[in-house]
Amino acid sequence: MKTTDPKKEVFFQMEHFSKEQIKTLVDRNYSVHQMAVELRCDEKELELFYISCFKDNRYKFPLHILLTPEWLKEKMKTTSVLAISAYTGASPTAIHRILAGYGMKTTKIKDILTPEVLYALYIEQQLSAAEIADRYKCSVDTVKKLASNYKLSTASRSLNKPDIDQKLFHLLYCELTFTISQIAQMLNCTTNYVKLTLRPKMIEEGGPLSKELSARKNSTPYKTIASTLFEKVEPVVLLELLRGNTITKVAEMYDVIPKTKYELFTKEWLEHLLSQMSLKDISEKFLVSYSYVKTLKDKYNLESVNVEDRLDAELVKKLYIENCWSDKEIAKTLNTSLYSVQKFLSKHNIKPKDRMSLEQRLSAEEFAHLFLEEQLTLSQIATVYNTSTDKVSALRRTYAKVNPKLRSHKPKGVDEQRVKFLRKEVKFRGFK
Repeated sequence: MKTTDPKKEVFFQMEHFSKEQIKTLVDRNYSVHQMAVELRCDEKELELFYISCFKDNRYKFPLHILLTPEWLKEKMKTTSVLAISAYTGASPTAIHRILAGYGMKTTKIKDILTPEVLYALYIEQQLSAAEIADRYKCSVDTVKKLASNYKLSTASRSLNKPDIDQKLFHLLYCELTFTISQIAQMLNCTTNYVKLTLRPKMIEEGGPLSKELSARKNSTPYKTIASTLFEKVEPVVLLELLRGNTITKVAEMYDVIPKTKYELFTKEWLEHLLSQMSLKDISEKFLVSYSYVKTLKDKYNLESVNVEDRLDAELVKKLYIENCWSDKEIAKTLNTSLYSVQKFLSKHNIKPKDRMSLEQRLSAEEFAHLFLEEQLTLSQIATVYNTSTDKVSALRRTYAKVNPKLRSHKPKGVDEQRVKFLRKEVKFRGFK
């Protein structure tokens, strides 16, 4: 899977974690993996956040919290020390020191760039020695030497040209606005080949598409959809999918955009959506610009539906206040956007302070049942009630004043499926 573009910095979900929370867990000697489990957040997202914390203050957020033996063992199957250094911002010396402390040997570049791997990169994908060296953080000479040892040369590269005609190239380049580099990855060839050979050849074929190929528009309605798909799907796989499906169909397959029974951008499609969400919601959910959606609305002579008419006030209040759903959960369930839910809550003056407390939601009797009879751990109870372990622990101390058994009991814990079932019960409490 293609890695995230570093220019598109990860949007950290601060509702899940903060620097202060991370520091507390660092003081408990939690690894990043253990933090992700405790905070119930995406581990990759937290990893990137921790690296940013490490770069800000290397003493408060030490490197070994991330570079555990398990993490290093997995990384070094395909990554050199220099690549890990570039990724984390730590010096190669520091990484070597940690490896030595774990009794782990440094992975040599030849163990990563095996004959099979280098063949795929150098011959099949036709990457240059410089491109391979940059990807694996080693010298160009090292790549060339390994290629020579494996008896690989530019002369042995595949003579087969990418299987693509003018119509398909026009779709990728002009309608979906994939970059030259992205198309090269999809075709498993070099960027220079697409830029200097393939594109000029497609223009020279002539016909109605030739003019658009020579002067394509910088943006189309599908631009963001296409770029998002490229981040989620292997480039060569994406190309094969686009040979027989529309971009919107592929986007629906991978949940990039919501599925609807109407063809995208038609009057029926927009009319249906306007009964559920605002123009801003539609643009966000379907990854198209606001101005484009508005243009369609005006073209079809349609009217927006007021948010008051789209959302059930009593339902939203119950979900938010009594069941303590997050804004995102409400938006997803009611098929609207986060913006619409937040706007609705603001208009009705519904605030976080209005939510029922954990004590109101989790009675002493229910706590005793889960802890003593069901054998849930404090962490598992926290998961069931979508709160922190610290809050559950504090509630235990309060209830233990009346029920001393809560103070001494050590629950065995239950399996994950049981926790999920109980979480669902609590989440939908009060609904048939």
